[in-house]
Amino acid sequence: MTSDPKFLTNRQAVDETEFHPPSTQRATELPGGSAAPPASEYAAGNIVSNSFRLEKQLGSGGMGEAWKAYEIFTKRFVVLKFVPKEIQHIADAMVAVRESFNKIHTLQHQHICPVYGLFSDKGYGLYLVMKHIDGVTLNEYKRKQFAKHGKMSFSDVTQILWGIAKGLDYAHHKMVIHRDVKPQNVMISKTDGVQIIDFGIAEEIRAGMAMVSEIEMTTAGTRSYMAPEQWRGRLQDARTDQYALAVTAYELLAGHQPFRVSDPFAFRECVLNDDPEPIAGFPEHVNAALLKALSKKREDRFPDCKSFVKTLAPKHKTGLVVRQGVVPSLPSDAEPGKTPAPIWLPSSLSNSETKNPTPVRPKNAWIIGLAIAASALLLVMFGYYLGKAQHQPPASPSPTSTQN
Repeated sequence: MTSDPKFLTNRQAVDETEFHPPSTQRATELPGGSAAPPASEYAAGNIVSNSFRLEKQLGSGGMGEAWKAYEIFTKRFVVLKFVPKEIQHIADAMVAVRESFNKIHTLQHQHICPVYGLFSDKGYGLYLVMKHIDGVTLNEYKRKQFAKHGKMSFSDVTQILWGIAKGLDYAHHKMVIHRDVKPQNVMISKTDGVQIIDFGIAEEIRAGMAMVSEIEMTTAGTRSYMAPEQWRGRLQDARTDQYALAVTAYELLAGHQPFRVSDPFAFRECVLNDDPEPIAGFPEHVNAALLKALSKKREDRFPDCKSFVKTLAPKHKTGLVVRQGVVPSLPSDAEPGKTPAPIWLPSSLSNSETKNPTPVRPKNAWIIGLAIAASALLLVMFGYYLGKAQHQPPASPSPTSTQN
């Protein structure tokens, strides 16, 4: 994810004062005098910058290494994403990485995974530190739902999409686009709800790796989720993320992506020239919304990601309960300075016992209501007649006879 060129007309050089390595990054010993393990390879138990202990590998490949780590001094788990060593000697790539970080670390949204810092280690080189999300990727969540139920519920899909859309629109408002939206970059967590991850340095790493590798790499994005303008190498903006969100939506509803073609050249032709097949069993407005968000031209798509999801589910009513698969009403969002909307959790990940359970309406509520109304009417009538009787004038005495 980087800043859209259209958004940034006066890009400034990276301010080196914004690059803050840990104060202990050059230390060679841990507290107590124990020597840090050599950083010749990534391995569980190794210490990074005298501050982080590697615990578990989360991913590895051309985009670098990702590890779950334990931060020794704050006593919390985090995720470390290491920039590939192959590009750390390329000055332009490192400037781009640092410039990207200066943009993304300011993003503060309930559906965006926070990035804590960009640090450097003598052995491992440059790496990002971000919050550890205890959950599963949306891709894994989808796989489990289809294996168990043969589908994902429309309610779950629209609520997940709504969280992603809110996070993306927030980032776009901050002049930042993701460029690699896909189920693998969304986490579903019991504690954190829907979280977009890898608002980071993917494009800069790709560009850097292209300089040192004979393997052809796309400029941005993952092939299956790339918009036509990405395939053509043209200007990308917020609507590029919307296209990838629509591919994700199609995949969650249909169980497969819009174009099931393995050959990369044939796949490119499909993205550039063909419309996806409508998903059977869904209303016309659902397929129409998907088709619009998947338009070949950016200007034919929705104005923002939330508009897409609202059109996809126009009649979806929601409440304020957050532990039973319900989210705040779609048309409204918390404004700056106000309390943000609660985080939604899919019903399948919700705990059976919650602090704020869904209110249960009694089955005979209409009978109770009718009885209360009748009682109130009787009290009013009784008060009326009682007051009328108290205000009537006293009757005149009847004449009597007098005996002599």
